[in-house]
Amino acid sequence: MVFQCSKCNETFESDGLQVIAHGQSIGYVCPSCVAGAKTVMLILEQKMPGQFELKVVEVQGKPT
Repeated sequence: MVFQCSKCNETFESDGLQVIAHGQSIGYVCPSCVAGAKTVMLILEQKMPGQFELKVVEVQGKPT
């Protein structure tokens, strides 16, 4: 499969990072953009007041 990086907009075919929300893929980050990174930050932002609460964080895979 071919993916487009959400950070640099380049296409890539190798394994990168995938962001999934409510069972839907919402973005990919290519291996070049995460190369050498020790951490990955994911920010969830809600523009209007609401009662959403982050309940579960799931991590798949292991850093190398």
